[in-house]
Amino acid sequence: MSKSFKLEDKEGKAFTYFEVGYVKSAGLDQYETILNIFTINTLRAYQVSKQFGNMQDQFMEELQKLHDDFYDWVDTAHEKDLVKWIMPENDFKGQQEVIQVVHDYFLPKQLAFAKKWGLSVNED
Repeated sequence: MSKSFKLEDKEGKAFTYFEVGYVKSAGLDQYETILNIFTINTLRAYQVSKQFGNMQDQFMEELQKLHDDFYDWVDTAHEKDLVKWIMPENDFKGQQEVIQVVHDYFLPKQLAFAKKWGLSVNED
């Protein structure tokens, strides 16, 4: 039930991966735990950053800030009970609502980053 999103350069090569969904965890019968991922392929991101010349460092700093913001927000959202770490495996509606909350927060940020730097976001 999860979707993944990737930031891609102009050649269509991905350098980040974003996914949120619920997955079965060992020892938690009838429950699933949330999977929140936003990873950066640092080598690929560095290669992409070189195209921005003297703004290369700014690109890398903003990309790292995007990463940190995602995980800081997820942690805070959990504390505010916006994101539930564990849900019944048959609560598809509840899971989709949580996934939508995360998407509503993070996708606009990811799209804004892509637009600013002339990149694209690919949905799988």
